[in-house]
Amino acid sequence: MAAPRLLLPLLLGLGATRPSVPGRSLRAPAVGLNSPLEVHEGTQIPSNGSAPLLLAVQVFVTNVFNVDILRYTVSSMLLLRLSWLDTRLARNASVHPRHVRTLPWDSLWTPGLTIQEALWVDWQDPSPRAQVDQDGHVELYLTLTTETNCDFELLHFPRDQSNCTLSFYAFSNSARKAIAYSRAKLQRLGHRQLRLPRPRSWRHPESETGGSRSPQLTALPSLPPPATELEFRPHVVNEIVSVKREYVVRDLKSQVPPRQLVPCFRVSLHLQNTALKAILALLVPGEALLLADLCGGLLPLQAAERTAFKVTLLLGYLVFHSSLVQALPSSSSCNPLLIHYFTVQLLLLFASTMETVLLAALLARDHRRAKRSPGPAPRGEQRAPEDAGPSPEGRGLLPASGLLLGGVGRAPECSPCPCRPTGAAGGAGSWRSRAEAADHAFFLLYVAGVVCSQLVFIGLWTWATCKSDPAPGEAVPHGGQPRLYQGRATSSLSLGAPGPP
Repeated sequence: MAAPRLLLPLLLGLGATRPSVPGRSLRAPAVGLNSPLEVHEGTQIPSNGSAPLLLAVQVFVTNVFNVDILRYTVSSMLLLRLSWLDTRLARNASVHPRHVRTLPWDSLWTPGLTIQEALWVDWQDPSPRAQVDQDGHVELYLTLTTETNCDFELLHFPRDQSNCTLSFYAFSNSARKAIAYSRAKLQRLGHRQLRLPRPRSWRHPESETGGSRSPQLTALPSLPPPATELEFRPHVVNEIVSVKREYVVRDLKSQVPPRQLVPCFRVSLHLQNTALKAILALLVPGEALLLADLCGGLLPLQAAERTAFKVTLLLGYLVFHSSLVQALPSSSSCNPLLIHYFTVQLLLLFASTMETVLLAALLARDHRRAKRSPGPAPRGEQRAPEDAGPSPEGRGLLPASGLLLGGVGRAPECSPCPCRPTGAAGGAGSWRSRAEAADHAFFLLYVAGVVCSQLVFIGLWTWATCKSDPAPGEAVPHGGQPRLYQGRATSSLSLGAPGPP
């Protein structure tokens, strides 16, 4: 019974806190109207026989401004023109020659309007006046400024398109019916001590194992919603003259939702982002940093400026990414593709910087080892003390050339070639060539990764779609109703005392 108890406050608009607006309130303050056009205690809705009263509404949208995607709000200025027929106000033309007269709003019946999505509403005229002709046709003009919630579809931000809805409810004209309907539904679901019969052939699945038994739950016939005394005929007109906005209104629609307990109509605003600000502030800096990182890979690996350049780019991109996170909104579903795109770019830039730092560190380490270990001496110099014997003059050798003057002597040792690295110098050269080859291969792989990420992003931007999760009120309207199954009882709901087995 907890779910039906939630029905009444949800129907009467108690889900959102709205600021008070000057004007009188009903005896039941729980209705919480935010319109100055509330029902007078001594007047009733005009009768239209067995049919509901037709109320024509023209909504003139004069301005849409302050679209805040971080707060999911939009501000708008509206002009409402309400017209209906009240035969009680008809006058004889011969007795009263004036065709149109002006009456204060509290001297006749007026519909009390509430905007469901509104955070605040500013009615320009708290005491509007109505025009009544001799036949009883009433016209009432209202001007208001409001800030409402809007579920923006930001998957393709900054080229996003969203539909913002303004739902106008007339709670004051059906509050008593809604209360009576909810009470009748609660009594019908409670049914005092409800005893639900079970067929004789039914057996609980736990009865065979000795478990506890629960009564079978059968569905009760649902109550039809009460017929409303008021029916809206809405029409929306675009009167926006200023187009210098980040978000522009592309289309306007009005509709009357079917099967509503409370009379209402909805105005839908189709907004489109011009994307100029986001392109200059987000896309251009991000692409410039990525292109600069690609150009930094062309610098030689041994150059110290390359490491400093890469680290500077990474720090700059981290600052850019932090500002990006603050500029882009987050949502429980269908987040902007730009968030994933810039995150992939950050990972690529981080991998490029780490590759440069690691290879530069290996080369510097090998260079220090080559400096610490001295190069090997020539073989002739190493064996000179061992072969010390008679002087070259005693053996007939020329001291300068070392050539044999006669007889067979030992051939001179060849000095090491200065162009061929030996020992530690040869190891350093091999490490340097390997590091340069690895750097070249990583650069080609990095370029391929950047190009593939751009192509994947373009494909997702073109063909990807995302459907946001339904709101809790739409997925389970008005808190839902307890399911009463026919057949095996799979619910733990207990209604009254169980019947006889």
